Amino acid sequence: MLFRSPSCRAGEGALVVAAPGVVIYAFQRCTAQLRCQVIARRMVEARIPKFRVPVPLRKGRGSGINNRMQPLPHTRSCFVCGEANPLGLRLRMETDGRKVFTRWTPAAEHIGFQDTVHGGLISTVLDEVMVWACAIPTRRFAYCAELTVRFRQPIRPGMETRIESELTRNLRDRIYEAWATVRDAEGHELAVATGKYRPIPNQATEALLADVVGDMARWIDIRKE
Repeated sequence: MLFRSPSCRAGEGALVVAAPGVVIYAFQRCTAQLRCQVIARRMVEARIPKFRVPVPLRKGRGSGINNRMQPLPHTRSCFVCGEANPLGLRLRMETDGRKVFTRWTPAAEHIGFQDTVHGGLISTVLDEVMVWACAIPTRRFAYCAELTVRFRQPIRPGMETRIESELTRNLRDRIYEAWATVRDAEGHELAVATGKYRPIPNQATEALLADVVGDMARWIDIRKE
């Protein structure tokens, strides 16, 4: 979208290029430049959602990207992936070495309001894939410290969804930031989330291995600190 400040004289002044989640300001020479800047910013902020879509990390050393999907381990007891949890979702994650993916078809018992999947369950699945998205490049598991979810469209029981996630920022292995989205079979975005995660101490990670099914050592560093 392109907006021009109404204060511009002779068609000059502030040009504002905007896309969902992204705003770029470009100002030409104009005698009313300062006023243009203020008005143009207000014009864009009134039209563009303030929810920030982060930029994924670029491919780098140790990213392990190989473009082939590989299954990830799961647990026995986890509500999302646990194979022995009778009330769980039993989802299976896979990765291309950078992003993490899973598929989920909610059941009728997962509704909140009538014919609408509960937002808490959607948030839970998004959190799960973001945990793995943090783990793949850092080789460490992490707990969620902050979770922000925007629900764009209702998810209905029986609707096939695809969830993907990616690490967007690593703050010196103290805080990980991740992004995740839920899409339907046609690719329409149903929900999007960002999260901040704190690494689990390696001693605690080692204790989790007893509940894991699969080769966790391939993905996570298990060592004493």
